[in-house]
Amino acid sequence: MIQFRDLDVPTCVRLAELLAHLQGKGEEACREFYRALHLHVEDVYFSLPTRLRLRDSIDPFTTAASPTQQRYVLNDRGQMFFLSCFSVAVGVALLHYYDKAKVTRGSRALGMAALGLGRRAREVLIWYTEDPIRK
Repeated sequence: MIQFRDLDVPTCVRLAELLAHLQGKGEEACREFYRALHLHVEDVYFSLPTRLRLRDSIDPFTTAASPTQQRYVLNDRGQMFFLSCFSVAVGVALLHYYDKAKVTRGSRALGMAALGLGRRAREVLIWYTEDPIRK
């Protein structure tokens, strides 16, 4: 008697019987079972031991590294590097914006020097570059 159709039998026994029955039918029947499992119950399909091994192993012909490893390679410089690049970009944008007629060459260098300093020193240098008395 085939037990995988009897709902009173525990699921693990039914599944073992079903797999043994499918192996007896041939490889095409097994593929059809896995295809149906993939279509209808994806969480069970992806939790199969063969799927877990395939997901964890890296195929050298398709990808050299997983996307998570590549993501960390792009972010290996840290937060301070991002903040410093962002502040340089903002400084250059501000200098370009105020460059029309207000900033001279000497004050432009002081404005660039202000990017690497603390808040109070930056305010003094910016005040010095914008001082109308000096011009």
